[in-house]
Amino acid sequence: MGLGYYGYAKRTDDVPGRIAYRYSGVNLNVEYEKDSDHQLDGLFTLAADVLDMYGGIIQEANGQYFAAKLAWTAIEQGRITVERECANAFRRDTVPCDYLAFRLIVHVLDERHKNGEWPDRTRFIQ
Repeated sequence: MGLGYYGYAKRTDDVPGRIAYRYSGVNLNVEYEKDSDHQLDGLFTLAADVLDMYGGIIQEANGQYFAAKLAWTAIEQGRITVERECANAFRRDTVPCDYLAFRLIVHVLDERHKNGEWPDRTRFIQ
């Protein structure tokens, strides 16, 4: 059994039409440099209207799953971009970008839908 992963993102200065987050994280199953998980050296941006892709609807009962589908499609369309991967970036399965960034993007979309505002920060432990 693996040790898991965790990630952290903090909203930063937005650019017109896009919401920006710095992020970092770590895959606990491999060696990593001490404190590299808190550098916030990665950057991803989302089109401010990205939730409009599905009419802003993320199913409550399974919000994370729907947010993941939305994130995947938006990345493929360039509406969400990982501008710079963090130092501990890694690929997993067929996810279309750094796995840490992808999971954080899913959390950002889910929180945005539930609270009606873009979160200042988010994190996950898996």
